[in-house]
Amino acid sequence: MAYGLQIEQLYSPCEQQNLSLARRRRDFAPPGSVLYFGVEHIQEAYQELLGKGVEFRDKPHVIAEMHGIQTWMVFFYDPDLNLHALISEESTVSRKQ
Repeated sequence: MAYGLQIEQLYSPCEQQNLSLARRRRDFAPPGSVLYFGVEHIQEAYQELLGKGVEFRDKPHVIAEMHGIQTWMVFFYDPDLNLHALISEESTVSRKQ
């Protein structure tokens, strides 16, 4: 439980959860595994968690764009200072029409 709530209660059910296992980059994060929580609307999830006092490393930003799909991500810390992320995919096709 983080910040008096459970992530799965906020975004039930999460579209997907990913666990990234890789060698730690000293310039990026403390030891541990990053959990990626898939959400439908990353800006809304970011604002909701920000309002609950969650500490974010950055703001939602596009990390990739392929075949009319933008992948958005934002990193945040849990109460034990483990780094995790929200991730979302958004179609750019409908906006161009």
